[in-house]
Amino acid sequence: MSGLNSEQKETLAHLVSLLYGPQDALLDKKALYNERTVDAVEHAWNSAMLCDERLRNLSASLVGGHAVLVKGWLRKIIMKASGELRRNLGNRSMAIGCRAQASAVWKTEILMTLY
Repeated sequence: MSGLNSEQKETLAHLVSLLYGPQDALLDKKALYNERTVDAVEHAWNSAMLCDERLRNLSASLVGGHAVLVKGWLRKIIMKASGELRRNLGNRSMAIGCRAQASAVWKTEILMTLY
């Protein structure tokens, strides 16, 4: 896969804001998002999904109702329909405990993909 275009970076930023909140420093680095960032955000999303049932249901709806997500699912969705994905996600947020769990485990890894 080649680099992410601006629409794909916007979609990834939207997912990051759902995971870490709208004021997170990761959003300021959106121009640096790349394929490794997609993989790291996918890991964070999967980790949070284990904790938050609403996120689990949303994830299943994104991949056509499948409860188990296969590695690379986020990349496929971002490549296919970025604008539509952002509209469908809206401004949902996850439980604070799940956000803290995903942040503690994956945020540093996501940041490392930007350098």
